[in-house]
Amino acid sequence: TQVSNLRNCDHDNVAYLIVYDDKLFFSAYAPDQRPRIFQYDGDQIVQVSKINPDGDFFDYPVVFNDTLVFVGMDGENHYKLFKLE
Repeated sequence: TQVSNLRNCDHDNVAYLIVYDDKLFFSAYAPDQRPRIFQYDGDQIVQVSKINPDGDFFDYPVVFNDTLVFVGMDGENHYKLFKLE
């Protein structure tokens, strides 16, 4: 069963799925054609944050000390370590 179609197109490029705090977090392309971070709680999908206007890279997510951390790109196109707050 398909859960959602974020952009109403052929593909959303969903990647880097991880479960944290009883929710599924993942990266996917949003309607603005840029990668964003989303969460799925079993009922609905919502965009979590917008770190970088050019796209929120959500690479290599892990749970560390009860915190979701991941590699993302800041507004100056540098890869940095982020945590979800």
